Formats: sequence, C-alpha cells, structure tokens
Amino acid sequence: MSSAHGASRDDLLSQKLLGRFVQRMMSYKRQRVPLPAIWHTYQRVYGPDAAGLDARVELKAVLDRLRDDGVCAFPAESGRAWDRTSVVVLPKWVRIQAETTSANERRWRQFPWHPALAWVPHLASLSEEQEAFLNRVQRALVEGQFAQRAPFKYRSLQLTGNEKRLESLLGTQLFGDGRLTLELLNCDGLGLPLTFEKLASGPRMIVFENAGSFMVARRVLKAISNPPYGAIAYGGGTQVLRSADYLISECGDIQTVRYVGDLDPKGIEIGAAFAARVNQLGRHLVEPATDVHLAMLAAAAELMFPDGWPASGKGTVTEAGQWLSPECFPQVSRIISKGRRIPEEVLHDGHYRDLWAGSVWVGAAGRD
Repeated sequence: MSSAHGASRDDLLSQKLLGRFVQRMMSYKRQRVPLPAIWHTYQRVYGPDAAGLDARVELKAVLDRLRDDGVCAFPAESGRAWDRTSVVVLPKWVRIQAETTSANERRWRQFPWHPALAWVPHLASLSEEQEAFLNRVQRALVEGQFAQRAPFKYRSLQLTGNEKRLESLLGTQLFGDGRLTLELLNCDGLGLPLTFEKLASGPRMIVFENAGSFMVARRVLKAISNPPYGAIAYGGGTQVLRSADYLISECGDIQTVRYVGDLDPKGIEIGAAFAARVNQLGRHLVEPATDVHLAMLAAAAELMFPDGWPASGKGTVTEAGQWLSPECFPQVSRIISKGRRIPEEVLHDGHYRDLWAGSVWVGAAGRD
C-alpha cells in the first residue's frame, strides 16, 4: 500500500518518520494528545495531502506501531473514546508514555527476569510505566500470587493500582503470543454476561441488538406453544462482542444463533463481528436473522417508508455487509447508500406473531 504522499508501507513505518512523528507528538507537552492534534502531526510528517480512508488506514498503522513499541497507549477498547465514524476506527486520544532513560534501559535489559518473562530483554523499547508493571508481574510470579484465579479488575488493581488500567495495557507490546496473557495472570477476561432467557428445549437462539425489540419478541415467543427458538437474548449493541465467550460457556446446548440488528452500517457490522468472534472461538453458530430482516423491510414499506428513515449522512455497506443474506443485501445496500436506515423497532407484536406462529425452522443452509 502506498501512503498519501507516495511512500511505501515500509517507508510509512520507517524509524526516521516514526521518530519525527513522536517528536512532534511530544512537543504538545501533554500526556493525552487529542485526535485533531494527532491528525495535524500526521499531515506535518507525511504530507498535507494525506486525507480520506487511505490516510485513516495509514494513521492507524502508525499508531499501532507506536503502541506496540510502548511509545503510546490507547483508550480502553470498550469505551467511548474512539472515533467510529468510519470502518477504520481511531482513538480520540493517545497517551504518550514516559521515555525510558538509558540507565533505566540498562536495568531492564540486564534484569534476571522470571522464565515466563524471558522475552522482556529483547524488546526494542520499554516505557517506565511498562517496566514498573512488569516488575509487579515478576514479583507476583515469584511469590505465587497468581495461584488463585481472580477477576480481571482485581488483577488490574493488584498490578497497576487502578481497576481499569490493565485493559489499556492489553493493547500494548507486553501482551500477545509468547508474551503476557490473561492465562498467565490467571484472571478472567473482559467478557460480559449475555442476557438470555430459555423459552423451550431446542438448540436455537435469537439475539436482538436493542432492548425494546428484545422485549417485544420475548413476549410473542413466550405466548407461542411451540416457539421456533429455544432461547432469546439481548445483545446490547456492541456489548454483544464481549459476550461471545459467555455464549459458548453458558449456552452449550445452543447450536445455531440468529442475530437481529438495525439495518444500518453499525448494526450490520456488529452482527458480522459477533459471528466472526464466535467463529474464532471454534463454534460456527451465528447467522443473520434473514426472516426478521425481510419483515423489517416489508414493515417499512407498510409505513410508506420503503427506503427507510434518514440516517446521519450517507453510508456504504462495507465487507461486513456480505454477511447479510443474498435476499437482503441488495435492498439494504441501496437504502444505506441513500443515507437511510431501518431500525429494529419497525416491527410490532403482530409482525412477530405472523412470522413465527406455526413456523418451521430452516437454517442458513436450508436444513429443517
């Protein structure tokens, strides 16, 4: 990939350009550098013509490299401090880490680390905060403090003095294959429980992005003598992405999950990402709830809004949109390209009764 100023990706991440970028970032003399200042720095280093999606991709690559090198830290991934106006999500600020002194560098390079931390001296750089954190991990390993499993936020308090700080460190060079893991720290992950209710016996679940639609569908399904789903769940928007582990561990009898989201870029991307996350865990469970999505399109037409309702600006269906079924994709893509959307709430009790009463389950591959 070429950058906006014509450089190759190798040039983009060259130590010379990265060094200039870091120097300008540090000139703001603040620990947190906001995104507008980051963009200004990027354009000063990489050229004033840097703009558009390619620039976002490149800036993200630069920030990722600096994060991995311990130069900066990102906000917590689950928080609101992210610019999600594009498919390339950027932090609204980054925290500049304190520089490591040469004496400090000699100390951590020569320190007799625990065998589980034998990779530390080989790091290219290490901030003072990261070294302090690793020293606490070292002490905990030597003293056997990880023998008893602990909640994530307890471990964060233990190792950082702040119950939320460990989440930010997960995205740094300290964590990954062959380095620190939550298994080594013997603590729970950041997963959230999935709010679900058993309705009947059966291996199928339906998940709704929004609470209102979940409540309506739950009411209808509970009134049906032979519901097509054995369970119904509330995903809570992007929170469902942190519930995949819970789904696997606590809903082991569920074999197929249908996901219902708003027919807009965000809703589609959440469904696709949820499916990818569950697939990553080794369970091919999640598919789009095509019958509900088709009913949403029909209900919008009944209300004389066949193209949906205005959204905030025109959008496009990204690669995640390919997750939608072929029956839905063309119409949904057209609606989104017009800057419009169809929310889940377009369906009421009667729609769901018509959809599910006396229904026979057919899976994504046409299996009864």
